[in-house]
Amino acid sequence: MQMFCLMQGDKPMTETVRDALLVNAYDMYQDKKRTRRIRSKTYDGVLETNLKPVFFVGMTGLVFDALVKTESAGGETTVRFFVRTSDLEDGFLERGKWVDHEELGAMVRRSLRRHAEMN
Repeated sequence: MQMFCLMQGDKPMTETVRDALLVNAYDMYQDKKRTRRIRSKTYDGVLETNLKPVFFVGMTGLVFDALVKTESAGGETTVRFFVRTSDLEDGFLERGKWVDHEELGAMVRRSLRRHAEMN
């Protein structure tokens, strides 16, 4: 099973920051939280969503917005990303790779294995 996530930022981000945004988005959806502070040694920011599904590129998902400060990006980065709702509903995240899709102008995260498939 793959997880579908379109992510765009106004500055380049490290894979660590992209992973942190996606993992926290997943947790926010599971916990039904609209806002979450994200912080580590390499980034600091706020992640938000309205928890209302939208229809986009032929699928239903949630839109998340973040303002993240990182040294690697040279300051604050504004990020918006879409995660397919079916990928947020159950299962757990597993490390995977980000694939750069230039035709979409976004990064796509491909990694999610559902708990039922792992047992």
